[in-house]
Amino acid sequence: MATTTPSVSQVPLTQALRQFELFKDLTETEMQWFIEHAADEWYEEGTQVVSQGDSADAMTVIVEGMLRFQLKDPGSPAMFARPGQATGLLPYSRLRTYNGNAFAIQPLRIARIHRDLFPEMLQRIPELGPRLVAVMSDRIRETVRISEQRATLKALGKLAAGLAHELNNPASAAQRSAHDLRHWFKMMQEANQFLAERGFDAAQFQCLLEIERELIGQVDRERSLNARA
Repeated sequence: MATTTPSVSQVPLTQALRQFELFKDLTETEMQWFIEHAADEWYEEGTQVVSQGDSADAMTVIVEGMLRFQLKDPGSPAMFARPGQATGLLPYSRLRTYNGNAFAIQPLRIARIHRDLFPEMLQRIPELGPRLVAVMSDRIRETVRISEQRATLKALGKLAAGLAHELNNPASAAQRSAHDLRHWFKMMQEANQFLAERGFDAAQFQCLLEIERELIGQVDRERSLNARA
């Protein structure tokens, strides 16, 4: 529930929204319509703004503060909505209910437009149509990127487990050919490139490098065994 004693600034909503790209160049008449129909809400830090299963019935523009959203799936990454971003239900979206929880991680101010007002909003402010479509496209791409990253992490986890088993079992490792080990090494290189393109951080790459070092050592031992055979 929105607080009645906001700890964020009392800047007029029109002035606050004008600084965002979404509302750039709108006429005074268009801005006035939005301000008159938007709910101007404040939430204290730590407040749960959305609960899993809630109806997605409004577009939410972050005016001040930050919102943290996390899906219900265990281990799913958190997503953050910052000032100027439109989130929640967007025009043309088929979202019906939220499948996660959202919390204000800072004193939060938002502007909400109910879905029943979407047709009139797009008629009165036609510039918002393509801008919100672009927002939805970006959101879809980000969701796909996160999904791909999670799938890659799971695949790498299985690969690391398999390599650890082989490296900890000398008898089995001795029987594995150098060709097979080179194949695994090539897969790791390709996976590194894939992850680099998707913004893996230094700590995550460090874990992969440790696996690669073990793998390289195993290749060297395998070559030595083959040379003596």
